[in-house]
Amino acid sequence: MAQSHTQETVTSIDNILKEDYAPAIIEATRKQSATLDLIEQKAATVPYGGSTFIIPIELNSMGSTGSVAENGDLPDAMQGQWLNAAVAIKSHYFSIAVTGQAKAVTSSDKFAFASIWGRKISIANRAYRQQLNRQICGDGNAILAQVDGAPNAAVVTLDNAYGLSGYNNSDVNGTRFVSGNMKVDFYSSAGALRDSGGVTISSFTRGAFPSTSGTITVSNAADIASVVDGDYMYVAGSKGNEMSGLRLLIDDHTVATTVQGIDASAYWEWNSHVGYGSTHGTAEALTNNRMQVLMDDIESYGGGNIGFILTSPAVWLSYGEMARSENQIVNAKTLDTGWKVLEWNATQIYKDPYMVDEMYFVDPSAIAMHQAGSAGWIEGTGGNITQITSKDAFQATWAWYVNLAISNRQKCGKLVDIAVTANKQ
Repeated sequence: MAQSHTQETVTSIDNILKEDYAPAIIEATRKQSATLDLIEQKAATVPYGGSTFIIPIELNSMGSTGSVAENGDLPDAMQGQWLNAAVAIKSHYFSIAVTGQAKAVTSSDKFAFASIWGRKISIANRAYRQQLNRQICGDGNAILAQVDGAPNAAVVTLDNAYGLSGYNNSDVNGTRFVSGNMKVDFYSSAGALRDSGGVTISSFTRGAFPSTSGTITVSNAADIASVVDGDYMYVAGSKGNEMSGLRLLIDDHTVATTVQGIDASAYWEWNSHVGYGSTHGTAEALTNNRMQVLMDDIESYGGGNIGFILTSPAVWLSYGEMARSENQIVNAKTLDTGWKVLEWNATQIYKDPYMVDEMYFVDPSAIAMHQAGSAGWIEGTGGNITQITSKDAFQATWAWYVNLAISNRQKCGKLVDIAVTANKQ
């Protein structure tokens, strides 16, 4: 007799999801990349009923002091200068679904569970980790790529991952954050939605360095009838809902003027140190001097204590080539954490495949992932498993309410305009 969808069945699957899979998902997310592994996770203090938390920002003040004559008037006690940085909690999910039949035959057998539910969890969790990795390295705009030319029926040509041009591989990396069986939206540069709410990518072709852009094929050509050259592509429903990334947070006010609700152009303390090339926008050689000048600025003027440097694989390799050319001993070490590192002045340099070709000098005390509770399965009235309306199918959804935030931009910095000597897509 076939097993019915009893509460015992649901409870059995719930227990497997929570006890066997939840810890593994949390650990796999942290180990997705060096960036996610290195940045601290903190509990965010969110006012009851709210969705935003506040980080107090202390500004430099030279008041309340003075050197006075004997028996003279003492210095006035001046108010210090504070700002409140407002950070919205962002919601990140992945969902899995199985048919009622598959649910029934796997509920009491962990091996059967792993073959069906486990595979679905593995696939969805990998996509979720990759999306979080992209967000933490990006600028918060949620852009996946830019449309390069008018679509040809169901085929769209893409370049400029993150919507950024001018990097070594900008012309060919448009499919960097793309896969088949993925839903996306297209928007104009002015923010107008070009589709009716979700376009399905059926297949894609990667670009070939150094000259061929990548392409995607969508399942229905009519869905992209309004898409034009220069439009931007996003994960469906994600525009305006993704978390801030290092490219935004560790910056002067070039990427964005207002960060976490504070106008960086009005407060110099709310700017990171940025090492530009001789001509901003023109890549030039990575040198020890460029790195040292930036490090000195962070330490001397920002009071930062750099714990590690994050960069792209291409810049990581370019640094290694530079060091070897200067007769430095260069051996990539593998730490206990499992990440390979190069070292510069006793500071470890990590590579992250989702980083742009820049170097981020990070003081760990200044930046953290602020979460409203630990990640986990969404609990419904009957547990983690819920029936999909009007279908003999069941769904479970994983959620993490978190945003990356910075408390002192002066303690961090980045080196830009770097010419890479290794072509990496």
